[in-house]
Amino acid sequence: MGEWLEGGSICVRLNDVNGGYFKPGKGFRQGDPLSPLLFNLVANVFTRMLMKAAGERLITGLLPEVRDGGIIILQYADDTLLFLDNNLDKARALKWMLSCFEQLSGLKINYDKSDLVPIGMDHEETKNFAQIFCCKIGSFPFKYLGVPLHHSKLGSEDLQPVVDKILKRVAV
Repeated sequence: MGEWLEGGSICVRLNDVNGGYFKPGKGFRQGDPLSPLLFNLVANVFTRMLMKAAGERLITGLLPEVRDGGIIILQYADDTLLFLDNNLDKARALKWMLSCFEQLSGLKINYDKSDLVPIGMDHEETKNFAQIFCCKIGSFPFKYLGVPLHHSKLGSEDLQPVVDKILKRVAV
């Protein structure tokens, strides 16, 4: 299956005009303008995998009373936050899904750059989760997309640097 593409060349037809012919290959180079689009398509599949797993009760995110299955993922470009209820079996299921996603997509999750940030968990529980995900333990507050996140209410002084950056860019 797929052998019919070997050794051939293809072109793209747009508005009844054929583009130049090229040989199909695998992958993209860094900086390729199609890379973000491809990443978004793959990230969308990942999000749907997680939502399906939540629908099947394999995993549960935060605030399941607000949204069926809970809030599981926040993602902007390649910055991703995953949320999981305090349940080791569901953590193992999520780790298995992450491994499957890596195998299916060819993308590699860098657990060395990942932090587990516990909310309302004792030290032993946190260690068990960090061991499953092979990542380090982080803590609040931390920044996501330049915005400080905390488990309690943020004050205006916490958000002022972000507001100042926005105002500085608007003024230019």
